[in-house]
Amino acid sequence: MRIGIFFKKVVLPFSRSRDYPTVQPYFTNVPNEKQTIFLAAYADCHDAFLRYCTTVAFGKCDVRDLVQDVMVSTFQHFDGIEAGKLLNYMIRAARNRTDTGRQL
Repeated sequence: MRIGIFFKKVVLPFSRSRDYPTVQPYFTNVPNEKQTIFLAAYADCHDAFLRYCTTVAFGKCDVRDLVQDVMVSTFQHFDGIEAGKLLNYMIRAARNRTDTGRQL
C-alpha cells in the first residue's frame, strides 16, 4: 500500500485576465519613488515603533496586525506627514487603534 500526497491540477474554465480586474498592489517587486522614500524613512524608526506596538498591543490585539494596519495607513497618508515626524504619526495611529477598542 502506497501512502502519499497527490496534487491534482485544477484547470479553471475561464481566463483570469478576462474575468477578474487587475489590481495594482501597494508594494510591487520594483518599488516606485514613494515606496522607496517611505521605506527609507521607516527604516530609521522601525525598532522603536515595533517595541511600542509590542507594549501597547499586549492582550488587546496581535502585534503583527497592528503594525501592518498602521503601516498601510501611514503609507496612504505619507505625503501629508512632516519630515521627521513619521515615528510620532505612527505611534499616534497605533495608540488610536488600541485605545478605541477597534478589533484588528
